[in-house]
Formats: sequence, C-alpha cells, structure tokens
Amino acid sequence: MIFHFLRKQKAVPTTVNCALAITFFWLLFDLTLRFVVFGESTQPFMAQLYNQSILLSFFGAFILLYMAVIAYKLYRPFGILVGIVSATAYTLDLVSNIFTYKYLYTYFSGFHLGYVVQDPEYIVNALKTYLTISEIIGLPIVMGLFFLPFLTVFKKTTMLNFDWRPLWVLAPVLIMYVAVFLTMTPDSQHFIVLPNVNSSVQIVEYIKNYIDDEEGRETVLKDTPKMALPKKQFPTDELNTIVLIINESWSRDHFTPIDPNTTGMPKLISRLLAEKNEYFLFNSAFANSTATDLSWPAIMTGISPHQPYNTLMYFPLISNLTNNAGFDSVIFSSWRLEWANMWPFLQGGGFDVIIGASQIGAEIVNDLGIDDMITANQVRNFLIGVPKEKPLFLVFGTNSLHKPYQQTSSLLPDAKNYSNPYMNALGILDESIDVVLDALKEIGRYDKSLIFITADHGDGILSKNEIPRLTSFYDYFTKIPFVVKVPKNLNIDAKKHLSINVDQNVQNLDIAPTIAHLLGYCTGALKKDLCESYLGSSLFQNIKSDRVLLAINTNDVRKWVPEGFGIYQDHYRIVFSSLEPNLKGFNVRSDPFQTTDIWKNLPLELKEKVKDLVTTQKHFHRVFSAYGSMKDFEQ
Repeated sequence: MIFHFLRKQKAVPTTVNCALAITFFWLLFDLTLRFVVFGESTQPFMAQLYNQSILLSFFGAFILLYMAVIAYKLYRPFGILVGIVSATAYTLDLVSNIFTYKYLYTYFSGFHLGYVVQDPEYIVNALKTYLTISEIIGLPIVMGLFFLPFLTVFKKTTMLNFDWRPLWVLAPVLIMYVAVFLTMTPDSQHFIVLPNVNSSVQIVEYIKNYIDDEEGRETVLKDTPKMALPKKQFPTDELNTIVLIINESWSRDHFTPIDPNTTGMPKLISRLLAEKNEYFLFNSAFANSTATDLSWPAIMTGISPHQPYNTLMYFPLISNLTNNAGFDSVIFSSWRLEWANMWPFLQGGGFDVIIGASQIGAEIVNDLGIDDMITANQVRNFLIGVPKEKPLFLVFGTNSLHKPYQQTSSLLPDAKNYSNPYMNALGILDESIDVVLDALKEIGRYDKSLIFITADHGDGILSKNEIPRLTSFYDYFTKIPFVVKVPKNLNIDAKKHLSINVDQNVQNLDIAPTIAHLLGYCTGALKKDLCESYLGSSLFQNIKSDRVLLAINTNDVRKWVPEGFGIYQDHYRIVFSSLEPNLKGFNVRSDPFQTTDIWKNLPLELKEKVKDLVTTQKHFHRVFSAYGSMKDFEQ
C-alpha cells in the first residue's frame, strides 16, 4: 500500500533531488568560502564529521521540503509560507556564516548566538556597518534561489485529498536525522562541518549550555558592592585632572613616533616630540586580553581577566578611587556602553556622568560605535562647562579603529585619504584625541593633568599570523601603544621612575595601581587588601625586568570558542590557542615577527612558570587542558 502510494506521489523523487541540490549548494558554498574567497579556516577538519554533516544537510533539506509538500496539500498558502520561512532561514544562515567567517575565520557558533541574544541591537548595528548596497540587493535574490526547490516540489505535488500516509515517508527520515545529529554533538562545534548543519548544532548546544550553566548566567558584569575606601584629601596644586583615553584596536605596529609626516597620527606624535619632559611612551606595553569585554573591566579595576569573578566584582574601579579623593568622575564613549553589560558595571564605579553612543544619539557608523569626532566634541563641550578648579577624572573611549575601520567624518571634510583603511581610521582617532587635549589646554587644565593614552588591545592589517584577533596572542594583537603625560610640576622622583620603566614590559593593567599609588591608597590597612592584590604595578615605582605578564580571552564572564592565552616575560613570548593547540615560544629580540617557534629551547625556569600556570590557575588550566597536552613540557 505504501509503495503504491509513493508511486502516485511525484513529489517524493522530486523532493529527493531538490534536497540533494540544496546539499550540493552548501557543499559548494563551504569549499568556495574556505579555499577561494577567504582562505582555509582556522578550525580543524575531521573527515568523519564532515561526511556526517553532508548526510545531515540532506536529511534536513528533505524534511523541510516534504513538510512544505504536506502543508501545501493541506492548504496551499500554508505550504507557500513554510517554503518562504525555510528560504528565509537558509538566507540568514548564509549571511551570518559569511560574516563570522570573514572576520573570525570560523562559522557561526553558539557563542556568537549568545552575543546577539545578550545585545539584540547589535544586529541592527552590524547590518548598518557591514552590509553594502549590492549585498542588500542580493539578499532577495538569494532568498529566491532558496525558495526555488520548494516551488519545484509544489509543482510536482499531486493534489489528492489529504491523508496521513505522507508522514510514513517523513518519520524514518526524521529518525535518521535525529540519530546522526546526536552523534555529531557536541564535538562538531570545534570542527569544520557544512555551515547550515553547523548552525543547527550550535543553536542546540547554546540552548543546552544555557540550561545547564546556571552559574554562568550569574557571572556577568553588573553593579555590585565594592571594597570600602577611606576619604582622601588629595592636594590639587600639582594635579587636578586625570584622563584615561582607551582606544579600540590600537596596535603598536601602527604607532611609530619618529617622524609625524610618516604616521597616521601626526598630531599626537608631534606632541610627544615637542613635550618630551611631560610625555612618556612605553616601548613594550601589552593588553590584558584580546577581547574588549574583558580588557575594559580589567583596565578599570586593575584585576586581570584570569582572576576570580568575585574579585573583579568586589574591587573598586578607578572612578571609585578618584571619587573618594574628591574628584568628579565622567565617562564618554563612542561605542554603546549597554553592550556586554558594561553600563551596570560602570554604574558600580560611581561615575557622576556616563555617556555612550546611545546617549549621544548620533548615527552608528562603525560596528556599534558613532563618529569619534562627535564624541570628542561632546567631551570638549563638557570640559568647558566644568570649573577648572574642580578635580576631574575623565574616561574617553574611542571606536574608530574597530573593524571595518571608520573611514570618514563629517567633521573632517579635508582629512587626508589613504589607500590603507586602518590609516584613515588612525587619522580620525588622531584628530579626536587632539580635540580633547586642546580642550584641556583651552580651559587651563592641561598642565595639571595626568593623562593615559592606551588601547584595549591591538589590531590592524599587517598581521603575519593568520589567526583572528580575538584568539591571537602574538605581539601584533597584544602589544599596544602606552603613553603617559604627567603634570608639568610633577615631582622629580615620579618622572625618574617613568623614565626607567619606559623600557620595561608594562600592561594596561598597571593604570589602576598607578592611580591608587598616586592618590595615597597604598599605605595603611589598604596596602595589603588593595595594592598588594593588584597583579599590575605602579608606574611611579621601579618595575622588575623579569615580571611575567598574562593575557587571556575567556573567563567566568566571557565564554567563547576559539580561546587561548599569552604569556610575556622580557623578550620571550609564549602563545597558545585552540586554533594552534601546542604551546609556542618566541624570542622577539631575534625574531620580531614571531615566525620561528623555539618553545623546546626556552629557558627551563620560564617553562616551569608556564607549567605551574596551566596546572594551578583556573582559566589557564581550563583552556590548556581542553586543547593542549602536558607532553609539551617533556624534554
């Protein structure tokens, strides 16, 4: 009876053919993306999983097509609706995978989904930033191509009175689909599989992890009670303004203070050269993470991303320190501070004013940020309105260097145009910083200002290592500009320490300890509870040449794959990533581009420090045990 029914159903063989066509499309799409357009993925390949994904793609397409056939037999508009929804889902799947592969060299993952769920507005920001007119026009064309197989099976559908026998065809395919699907998860989320199958696996894994990880849902940035701080009477005759400028994706490789005419930041370079007694440029400064949502909280608290979550939440922000010393604290950011729960975290810092892209209300021009020049002028207007005698702590967060890099500003109609997009963004950043520094001069604060100009992490287009920034701990992404401008009449000893430390390895994690030391918190009862708990060091004290600096891209707050870490001591670099699951060592003194792995020949003492770190420290151990091997430590 079933075979007699199948012979009458012309849609069945047509459905098989159309499902094969859809599967072939995804196979062709994957191979084209990986080997022709962008280059091979950084994710590993396993033939068995890849073949299973091809089979799963076929089963999935067959199920969607045959469900549309059944719906079409029930009620034609209903069947057409199923086809349109399926074609739309395929199109969104295609677009999201192109986007993540282009910028991260991996297909869409559950971690990307969590990112969007946490901040749905980012979808709108991304579409404004990354979609071109031609791509927008192409979307309905792609959707039409995906709808074509459904239209084909509809034409072959025999319009008999509906009965339940078609389900006899669908049921075994559904069973096979579920069986293959279950054999693929969760391992497949770390390997290359067909993009449409990968998305299904990742969504299921995200839901499963969300349900299981109750603790993880609580470890987010938020406003929590902080360590009690005493009131400080800070003399303001030498210093009444502290400025912290955190630049997004600012790489040291793109900041060479030799000749202002050969750099994308001539105005800042000119200041450094003209005011050598007040400006100190550190030659070897590092980020604490390659992820902004880890780096910013670490900069603001002095707590490294690998330290416990409760420590991060309990420690005062720099703004808490300055508030208790009589300063007003304000923050202006070109990017949306609602992202990654940054807003409630900053509220816990007691900022008197918090203004991000959403509050300024300008058009999003770059990822989730507005024109840096607009934000800089907001800062200028604010500074003009504050009495110059009032002690002030100001944070200015820029965004022009975030990919795909801000290229123009309506406030800079005569800006120089480079063929290098990163250089264009550097020019906008340079002008933005100059607006703020000029405003400080204009209102009489500049000579009494302590100014930090640094980055959350590096980036750019010169990387010699084909690993995305979020997971790369090579110098190109972790070595950052670090500039300190001191008040004109700062005491000689402080300048002496800065002069010595410019040649030591420092980190953006050192800013909070430096300010705590300056404001007098590192004496008495707080010396142990606060200052000795910092992993960073005060720049106004001698820094040891053999200090070990650490960077990581995942912790209790940020769950993400791929993941990795970096370890930096003197001229040695140790990097590890799930995309390169072996410890690698480099001597940047003889190998500045980190092309020759000398892990086996590194000093034994340093390797023992690394071994201790990956066996005893929670997050370094978690990452290394998941992807690495202790065989790396065998001689």
